[in-house]
Amino acid sequence: PYFLGKYEVTNDQFARFVATGRGESLELGRDRDDTFQPGPGERTLSWTHPFPGLTEPLPGDRPVVQVTWTQAAAYAQWLQLELPTEAQWERAAAWDGASARRFSWGGIEPGPDHPSLGNFSDLALAKAAPPGRPTRALYGYVDGAPYVAAVGSFPRDVSPVGAYDMTGNVRELCRDVYDARFLGTAQARVAD
Repeated sequence: PYFLGKYEVTNDQFARFVATGRGESLELGRDRDDTFQPGPGERTLSWTHPFPGLTEPLPGDRPVVQVTWTQAAAYAQWLQLELPTEAQWERAAAWDGASARRFSWGGIEPGPDHPSLGNFSDLALAKAAPPGRPTRALYGYVDGAPYVAAVGSFPRDVSPVGAYDMTGNVRELCRDVYDARFLGTAQARVAD
């Protein structure tokens, strides 16, 4: 058994952590190898300014993005929690007790015939992207949220354990990384 939050961490929740002073010591937005490299006249992305071309901060009910693993782990520790393992996340995201689903809601593929399953790279995001920054979008899919949607706003994107936005909206950070051999080695460890 383990605890997993029902919703993604919001900008308001993360701002409370930063306001304690603990977040600032982590050099927010500077400890990541894959950080967006700004072009001429563009600013470096951070949790307060997470997307190129977006000048206003995201509303407080949106999931926090552009947070590094170190920042996420510090936030969890501040709450006296820890990041889930990748296996725990996989279990919570799509395992219905008997088998793993393809998506948190089941096997229905997002597309023009099935809109509003979750927030994905769609035509709204492609239109909002600044010129010269192409964005890949699901063919014909429109969810209405150009960047990230308010946490929990897609009622079909809920996992069998009741966790929202496990397939769409933003990427989650885990304590460890995916290991395709995990089940085989975990079972062997239990048997020993």
